[in-house]
Amino acid sequence: MLQFIYNLINSQYFGILILIWALICVAWVTRWRALFGRIGELIVKPWIFKKDPKPDIPPLYPRDFLEDLANSTKRPRNTSEPVGTLSKWSRAQRDHLFDEKRPLRPIGYMIFLIVFIIFVLADAISVANTLEVLGVITSQLPDIFQRFDLAVFGGALLATIIGLVVFSEVQGVQSEFTSYGELSKAQKSTIKGISVFVVVFSIVVMVAFAIYRLIIIGTLETNSTVDILLNSILFGLVPINSALGAAISFPEAVRGVIVLLILISSLIVSIVPAIAFFVDLLWRLFYIIIDLILWFVFTPILAIPVGIKTLWVSVSD
Repeated sequence: MLQFIYNLINSQYFGILILIWALICVAWVTRWRALFGRIGELIVKPWIFKKDPKPDIPPLYPRDFLEDLANSTKRPRNTSEPVGTLSKWSRAQRDHLFDEKRPLRPIGYMIFLIVFIIFVLADAISVANTLEVLGVITSQLPDIFQRFDLAVFGGALLATIIGLVVFSEVQGVQSEFTSYGELSKAQKSTIKGISVFVVVFSIVVMVAFAIYRLIIIGTLETNSTVDILLNSILFGLVPINSALGAAISFPEAVRGVIVLLILISSLIVSIVPAIAFFVDLLWRLFYIIIDLILWFVFTPILAIPVGIKTLWVSVSD
């Protein structure tokens, strides 16, 4: 069969056969009028977001599913309808975090979320290096945990910046990037105290790391006392400072997670109706193409029994 089809396609009479096939399709007026009627009904059907009075025409059309999908993200118009606890919580979080009076708050929460992750990573690097020095870890550490300079960056330079930012935010009457200005007086005093410790420890760590680098390149000489002090500072204060930096960043980082979840859910909500619309559009186009192919393929085949019947009737008469 495959050999026959191959020989037919490569035959010199194949073009003539296709032309005769097309002429039969065009000559059968009833078939192409019905085809155009189906295509016209499909094109003029109401688009998604508008109720379709005949969702099952044409067949194999998932109209009801697409309508439900497109309208699933719309809020109910009747405000008296009961709203679930999760919906109330999510709306309250949205109204609190995306405040028109303080538009920089969501950006600040996201920044503190990134900073918190860096502090946790810096703390993990410091602890891993300490365990390796003590001989608790004998296998080679992954590449990221061998970058002690990143731990110093998180536990010193970045901690200094965050400590100063948090101190200024707490000190202000209305915080622009955080919600620390809404804390009580005792809470503000605690946060300011931790921020001061973070800044002081950061300065000590940066000075110790600078001395450590000068010793490595041979500019300064070392002795046992200096080694003990540098190791105590670098392997002691760096993880402590990273932990303190993570502590003062944690409340805002949690709000950053909520902001991220709200943004993702909003993106999904806005995408779902668009997906339903494009699926409906592509489905209609696909349906028309399939209908045209089936019409072209089967019209001459169906013409054979119709022609025999017509010939038989004419002979009988």
